[in-house]
Amino acid sequence: MKRVIIILTFLVGAGLLLYPHVSHWWMTERHINIIQNYDGNVSAMSEREKQQQLENVKRFNENINFEEAPLTDPFETSPDEELEGSGYYNLLNVGETMGYVNIPLIDIRLPIFHGTGDDVLDRGAGHMSNTSMPGGGENTHTVITAHRGLARTKMFRDLDQLKVGDIFEIQVLDETLHYEVEHIEKVLPHETELLALQEGRDLATLITCTPYGINTHRLLVTGERIHAEEEKVDQEVSTSQSFPWHWIVVLVLISITIIVAKKVRKKRQDNV
Repeated sequence: MKRVIIILTFLVGAGLLLYPHVSHWWMTERHINIIQNYDGNVSAMSEREKQQQLENVKRFNENINFEEAPLTDPFETSPDEELEGSGYYNLLNVGETMGYVNIPLIDIRLPIFHGTGDDVLDRGAGHMSNTSMPGGGENTHTVITAHRGLARTKMFRDLDQLKVGDIFEIQVLDETLHYEVEHIEKVLPHETELLALQEGRDLATLITCTPYGINTHRLLVTGERIHAEEEKVDQEVSTSQSFPWHWIVVLVLISITIIVAKKVRKKRQDNV
């Protein structure tokens, strides 16, 4: 009975140790599959279909009305349900996602889904539906939000590592939009003024909760679109993540050590 308890205790401990690594690997692979499917669907579209999508996005962005849909904290309130009949979900509707956000410097690539409901933010990044659709252009301000970190994956956990001058990317159809971080702010949830449009500018803001694990404030990372992007991006995000075999090896070695130690102890007891 004592041996069974020891084995069960070891297995529970091993599971707790492995869970965050295996779950993060699994979620990352899931995100990669969604993004690859998105790229495949885009490749299958005609140029006419892509152009029509972009025209619809431009029309949506020109008609944003902050009086009808005021800016609110995406983690507390979401107008998603009110948009069911508005046509919002038909915009950039390419498979599961409208595009993806890529942050090479902190090794993040997340699919962007319509809206910011709980079901959306459990799967990846969400688009604030009362802000400009991703696509760029003057007088636009796209806001993309994601959790700071879930038990099974990190999402925007490392967003606070970005600095002014760093680059993040938003992929829309077959175009990569590059944004250079120009300011980083920590604000209270109700302080949404920095998410508004700015005359003549093409902006994108990444938003998450802060401090990590406490979540009393919001971290806003805002970038302005640039076009000399190739010279500024230092690295690319890997298109696949390796399974955390090193942790399996560590656990196997621990198991072998425990077994050997028990056998040595038993042999000494028998000799006595």
